[in-house]
Amino acid sequence: MTCLGYELRIIFLDAGDEMLICRYKETRRQHPLFLKTKSIEESIQDERELLLKLKSMSNHIIDT
Repeated sequence: MTCLGYELRIIFLDAGDEMLICRYKETRRQHPLFLKTKSIEESIQDERELLLKLKSMSNHIIDT
């Protein structure tokens, strides 16, 4: 992708659901979408849907 003469590359960082749930539990932080849903799992799924277009545009996807 080129913008104003610059070549842009998108690096998308991803992780599996189980890993993300574990990370949220370890840090005792709520998912930013948690108030809209009733569970961490639903929050993660909603986030995945919101970021799907960006992920599809990415040059690199890294599983953290």
